[in-house]
Amino acid sequence: MNIPARHPRIVGCVIAKDEERFLEECLLSLRSICDRVIVVDTGSSDRTRDIAREKADTVADHPFTNDFSAARNHALALVDQADWILFLDADERLNPDQAKRLRSGLEDQSTDVGAIAMLRYNFFAGGGFYTGREVRAFRYDERIRYERRINESVKPAIARAGLRIGTTDAILTHVGHMRSRAEREAKALRYMSLMQAQLEAQPDDAVLLGYIGLNMRILGRFDEAVEWSDKSLRADKANPTVWFFRGHVMRSVGRNEDALAAYRTGLQLKPTDTALVNMIGVCQTEAGDLDSADATFAAVQRDDPGLVHAGINRGMVAQAMGDHEQAIEHFERAIAEYPNFLVEEPIGRLEADPLHCLYFETVTGYAGLAQHLAYSRGCVEGWLKPERVSFRGRR
Repeated sequence: MNIPARHPRIVGCVIAKDEERFLEECLLSLRSICDRVIVVDTGSSDRTRDIAREKADTVADHPFTNDFSAARNHALALVDQADWILFLDADERLNPDQAKRLRSGLEDQSTDVGAIAMLRYNFFAGGGFYTGREVRAFRYDERIRYERRINESVKPAIARAGLRIGTTDAILTHVGHMRSRAEREAKALRYMSLMQAQLEAQPDDAVLLGYIGLNMRILGRFDEAVEWSDKSLRADKANPTVWFFRGHVMRSVGRNEDALAAYRTGLQLKPTDTALVNMIGVCQTEAGDLDSADATFAAVQRDDPGLVHAGINRGMVAQAMGDHEQAIEHFERAIAEYPNFLVEEPIGRLEADPLHCLYFETVTGYAGLAQHLAYSRGCVEGWLKPERVSFRGRR
């Protein structure tokens, strides 16, 4: 594609293995913003290579050696000219409007910014979601390479280069959790094996210890989840991410007051973290403290308008209060900002998976925005009889 010379040159990179279901949309989104697209295949047996050859400029092979950084750095070695690298997972994508936001953001960055953290929504087939702030765009610089065999990152290299991480209002979509439950659990177990290997090199990595606890939780191994969470706290009680993970584990075992205390401790350590504030609001909702929850979510909207699901959570509170017109207003505003909240897959309704809701950054009874919106519309229009809605957490 022809991009005016004044624009920074962006090269898109992807590593992929057996990603025929998702890869094409990922590459199409990269082509909308990038001058060149590189795909490194790590051993596919499906149509991944064929899709890559059709949609990418460069396709290379790199056998997977249980080291995600090695594969990613192989892709970086194929870049010969660029200002910025945009490195997406094969099951990630940028909506066209979000791609425009990202390009605009890259054009406006000062020279001391070495990377951009993006808000990523991770969606499940039934419409549930959780978020993360992910570094996907960074400057093309030989000093910047990935580290760690799993949970790989360029953040340490960015820091050593004396650069900082900036932000953008562009939102990234991740659809990898729309796979079947069996696929997700198999992937979680593979990752657990790599995490254990990573721990041999970094046994006191508090975030990694906490992350293993999160995985134990969604595998239904709750006692082990608590044990790993305890280990992460012993390793580093001053890390807000550790307390964020702790809160998630406590919610999963029904210790809701402990979850709320964990999120509040994390917020004391990092007062600007609106994701922690949002989870405090979720705990308040599940405890039935609806007025406090609404005020908490309103504060998130005020301080971080990009965290769009705070509006959904306000809609859930309004629904629990029986104010369906207000709920509709919150839901429709969230959809206008980010339509992907309505994306679902049939398997999300057909497959029994009682544990996936433990991921959600909303109440555990969340059934997908389309369903909650339809329910409130039905109550307002009179074709549904309003019933008391309760979102109390696990006991």
